[in-house]
Amino acid sequence: MKTQLEEIIHQVYHKEKRNLFTFLTGAGISSDSGIPTYRGTDGIWVKGTQFHKPEEFGTLKYFKQNPEEVLKYSLFRKKMFESAAPNESHFHLAEIEKMLQDRFHLITQNIDNLHRRAGNHRIYEIHGNNREIKCSNGCKEIVHLPEEIKGKNIDEDLTAKEIELLTCSYCGHWMRPNILWFDEYYDEKTNKKFSSLKVAKTAERFLLSELQERQIFLLPLLKLR
Repeated sequence: MKTQLEEIIHQVYHKEKRNLFTFLTGAGISSDSGIPTYRGTDGIWVKGTQFHKPEEFGTLKYFKQNPEEVLKYSLFRKKMFESAAPNESHFHLAEIEKMLQDRFHLITQNIDNLHRRAGNHRIYEIHGNNREIKCSNGCKEIVHLPEEIKGKNIDEDLTAKEIELLTCSYCGHWMRPNILWFDEYYDEKTNKKFSSLKVAKTAERFLLSELQERQIFLLPLLKLR
């Protein structure tokens, strides 16, 4: 597979036009880092969610009804992500970006930050990321999760200071993770909807690392080829 990829890159790279390469990754690429995929027997939607159906738990509606439960779960995942290290596949993609430079683009469904930690920069995080938060009431801009807020075990409660930091200073509503939930739609501000579609459409080669879990977004991308 590695030799085949090298041949594809070599062939396209040396064409006269400045052709682009776009890679698409999902949860599978991080499984070798110890991060469970979503729907496996030990998956993220099983561990820590009190066995809710993902379509119920992973929604803005559920967050508004149970904000502390969802934020505790988000910080549980934060600890999981931070304890993991990028694996060989992440580093390979970082090496390819160094070689291709501005001809390289990476569209990822992952929110775990492992691509950035491996050295990738031209990334479109179409499901958002776990580094940032925003007001659940929709006001103001996306901001970084305060450094004072650390990852937690699933049974740890939020402290009074964390609750203060996770309250919007403009309207008083809860701040929420900057990720895409099941009852939400892709947009440009959070999910780079239009810019990611553009780099997919203009790519000479569109390479999928594995079968993706969110087929609904994958299908329009494939039709652009």
